[in-house]
Amino acid sequence: MPELTFAQAVNQALAEELRRDDTVFVIGEDVAEAGTPFKVLAGLVDEFGPERVLDSPISEPGITGLGVGAAVTGMRPVVDIMFGDFLTLVMDQLANQAAKTHYMSGGKLKVPLTLRTTMGATRTIELVATIVTSSPSRFTSATPNGIVYSPSGTSPLTA
Repeated sequence: MPELTFAQAVNQALAEELRRDDTVFVIGEDVAEAGTPFKVLAGLVDEFGPERVLDSPISEPGITGLGVGAAVTGMRPVVDIMFGDFLTLVMDQLANQAAKTHYMSGGKLKVPLTLRTTMGATRTIELVATIVTSSPSRFTSATPNGIVYSPSGTSPLTA
C-alpha cells in the first residue's frame, strides 16, 4: 500500500467516490479551479468537470443549505467549508435541518451529506492566522447524527 499524506488520501477518497457514484458532487469556495487553499482537491475538476466540482459564492450558510436540499433529493453532496472557523455560520443548516430531517419526516427522508473543512491551521500570514485557526469540531460532534473524523498531529501545511 502506498504511503499518502492526509491531503492526498482525502483527494483520492473523493475521486473514488466521484467515480463510483454519479450522485456525488463537491461544492464550496475555491474547490474547482483553486483546489482549496491547501490544494487538497487539486485536479478533481479536471477529471470530473465543473458540473460535479462546483465553485460557489462566498456564503457558507447558502452552500450548506444547498447541500442539505440536494441530499434530501437523492444527491450525495460533499460541502467544502474553507476553514473550520466558519462552521458556526452553518450550524442552523447542520443542527436544525440536516440532523433532524430524517426524524421530522418519520424516516422517509435521508440527508447523506458530507461536510469537509480544515481546522486548526492556516497559512503563515499573521492576520489570516488569527482569523482561521480555531477547531470548533465540538459543535458538530454534539449534533445528532454528526460524526467528526479528525486526524491527530497533522497540519494542512505538512499534510
